[in-house]
Amino acid sequence: MTLKPDKYPLVLVVDDDQMNIEVISMMLEGQQVSSVSAINGRIAVEMVDARIKLVENEEAPMFKIILMDYSMPEMDGPTAAVEIRKLCASSRMISDQGLSPYICCCSAY
Repeated sequence: MTLKPDKYPLVLVVDDDQMNIEVISMMLEGQQVSSVSAINGRIAVEMVDARIKLVENEEAPMFKIILMDYSMPEMDGPTAAVEIRKLCASSRMISDQGLSPYICCCSAY
């Protein structure tokens, strides 16, 4: 099965500042890399959970990298990273095949 990268982007950008999301997304687009975004860690965890289900059904590739803001409302970056790691570890397919995404926490501080 051939999957279109724009349908299932491999990069997830997580930030509560929409301007930061737009800047990072434009930088990625300049390198022909498509991305999707979430405005807080809770939504990012939900998106990763949904992607894991697609991966397990062989409908989509797993995210390769998550660019995560450190400080966000509802769920901050470090907490979201821990939850994402738990989800990936609980998926036999993700853990056995080494498909867990790299998570890079970023901060403006």
